[in-house]
Amino acid sequence: MKRVTQWNQLFVLAGFVMLSLAASRAVAAPVSMAVQIVGAPQFKSSTGSWKTLRLLQKLSPGASVKCPDGSKATLVMFSNGERFEVAGGQATVGEKSIVGARSLGALGGPSARVAKTLSGSRTGAISARPAQTSQRLRNPDFKGWFAAEQRQFLLKEVPAAASYSFTLFDRRDNVVWATRTALPQVEYPGDAPALRTGFPYVWRAVAYAANGNPKESQWGVMTFLTVADAQALQGDVVELEKQLVVQPGPGQPEQLQAAADAANVVLLAGLYQNYGVMNRTLELLELLREKSVPGAQDSLMLAYKEISPYAQMLSPYAVQLASMPAPDPEDEM
Repeated sequence: MKRVTQWNQLFVLAGFVMLSLAASRAVAAPVSMAVQIVGAPQFKSSTGSWKTLRLLQKLSPGASVKCPDGSKATLVMFSNGERFEVAGGQATVGEKSIVGARSLGALGGPSARVAKTLSGSRTGAISARPAQTSQRLRNPDFKGWFAAEQRQFLLKEVPAAASYSFTLFDRRDNVVWATRTALPQVEYPGDAPALRTGFPYVWRAVAYAANGNPKESQWGVMTFLTVADAQALQGDVVELEKQLVVQPGPGQPEQLQAAADAANVVLLAGLYQNYGVMNRTLELLELLREKSVPGAQDSLMLAYKEISPYAQMLSPYAVQLASMPAPDPEDEM
């Protein structure tokens, strides 16, 4: 009986230890996101170590941001759209403000609504030059995502191609479905595995000549959305895009308006990422990279890593991505 009692005590103690570990690993929901960086700002979570702050980096209460001389970071709060600038010092993220940072005022209209949307992740876990990153299917209704019930996919028609292969991969690089056809279009069968909404899938298509040799390959990212999510996303996108072409007003220098415009593009990329529409996230980050926006290159690399290992291999940045460490789960982008 004494030994049984001792075992019971050990089980109880083990339970307390496991609960304590779970509590220590729990990460509070993010309340803020980096929309502009200059130089080499850093951040750390309430329990982590200092790391490089990147565009689209989401921060939870208790996180710290520090900016060495010559560096600065602009963060937007999800709760009210207020922007804070950290420059030449250190600041701490709170629930609705950032202690030690300078307020730049609240975002207006659609930007503020989008900021609130970004407070929750929908993926469980993002004019550019699509051909340089992922490519788009020819479906006229493809906006980076498909309606949940979409099952027909139109491929690029390659001259003199005798057949086409099409393969769909999940985020773990498992083959969800593969087929070969004589025409540049495929239809996902009804008896194939159900496709999840809000998650990016990688697709790859190869056109073959009559002798069986490959002529041209394409690849891209597709996401399926429910009707409700598609309507909500499209509404926010339309409103936010209206703010991307605004001429500087009196007292607003060109460079300040350009910076605000880049911040809105970052918000737009984060909005798509929040719905799992990584095709558009990649295109927007590629656009920012081409415009030499600070931090865009690193955020683009992380976006590829968020999609899947196969997306990293297919990307034009495969060599750089291979040398990057795996994303820290604690640091949600």
